[in-house]
Amino acid sequence: MTTPHLARLDGVVQHYAWGSRTALAELRGRPSPTDRPEAELWIGAHPRGPARLLDGPSPGALDAVIAAHPVGMLGEEVVRRLGPRLPLLLKVLGIDAPLSLQVHPSHEQAEAGFAREEAAGIAIDAPERNYRDRWPKPELLIAHTEVEALAGFRRAQDIVATLDAMAVPLLEPIRRQLASEGDGALRHVVARLLTWSPDQRGVLTDAIARRATALVGEGHPDTPLLRWLPRLRSRHHTDPGIAVALLLHHLHLAPGEALFLPAGNIHAYLRGTAIECMAASDNVLRGGLTSKHIDVPELLRILDPTPVDDVRVAPTPVAGGVAYLAPTPWFAVQVLRPHAASVVLDDAGPQLLLALGDVEVVGQDRHLPLSAGQAAFVPGGAASVRARGPGPLVRATVGSDA
Repeated sequence: MTTPHLARLDGVVQHYAWGSRTALAELRGRPSPTDRPEAELWIGAHPRGPARLLDGPSPGALDAVIAAHPVGMLGEEVVRRLGPRLPLLLKVLGIDAPLSLQVHPSHEQAEAGFAREEAAGIAIDAPERNYRDRWPKPELLIAHTEVEALAGFRRAQDIVATLDAMAVPLLEPIRRQLASEGDGALRHVVARLLTWSPDQRGVLTDAIARRATALVGEGHPDTPLLRWLPRLRSRHHTDPGIAVALLLHHLHLAPGEALFLPAGNIHAYLRGTAIECMAASDNVLRGGLTSKHIDVPELLRILDPTPVDDVRVAPTPVAGGVAYLAPTPWFAVQVLRPHAASVVLDDAGPQLLLALGDVEVVGQDRHLPLSAGQAAFVPGGAASVRARGPGPLVRATVGSDA
């Protein structure tokens, strides 16, 4: 193989029902609205949507090129530590409607679940398959536009205060349990809500939506969360995930703000355009707010019911931009604005670069001008790679072992 070097990448668009017909197209300078929703732009080597190397010495699907030349593409240290695969995946999300209520497994849980479903003979692409690979899926989300999300459990006392204001009789047993048992009741409360009697689900979600609407009209302090409940009801009708939303933090991220979701954290993204970096996995356990496969028992097994005060990640200044420090070995993310002074992009491992504005990437006798929505791959160990221009430029690398 010729020495690998900097090359353009063409990402893969995933068409899910919650996607936008404008966000990804406009970012990439393509006509909009599109004929069908464009939910995610994948930039990586995941087998469900590998990006293509468009030029350089080895054009082709990125996963195939890495499989043929793992050390040359990833670097010796990454192959030794994490194996002969690209361990991270970069995405752009165009969220026009709420995503499913979901959690992701840890590495150990993913390996066990994958082995279990393989032994059961469940086809890898079967709709009822939970574990499509052996890998975890911690994820960092950076708002490109304003983004709203539900993420992480609130503390029991705060949920009780909201339920007191809601005053929905059907939720009174839930309120009493949280008031008496505190945070330790959260897993059981989620189980009760997601297994609510089917013939009573419509009554429950209608009552929640009506009371939420009234409280929003009164200017209740929980309005940012409450105003989503009627919207979820109008889209998902009798889905008890609407009630679970009452247990979660509502987050409003301004552009550049970020959140990090470790294994077991329950969440649902609601709207906006965002950059997402994750371990290269497609393992999702869904509990509601979706027409896709739902597996409540497995979600409850994976769920981490520990309340969190905040899942936000504050940006840390670095040369030429900021870094979003996430506690994971699978990836690390920076957003750079090189301007006239170029920024060095050398790294021992592979790099995924995504332009959000005009930027030039130069290295190894290669000069790649990138505009918004275009991407590039830098192989592990590549030297003298630099970026300049207004950007921004998203740079995703492999995380540290720490």
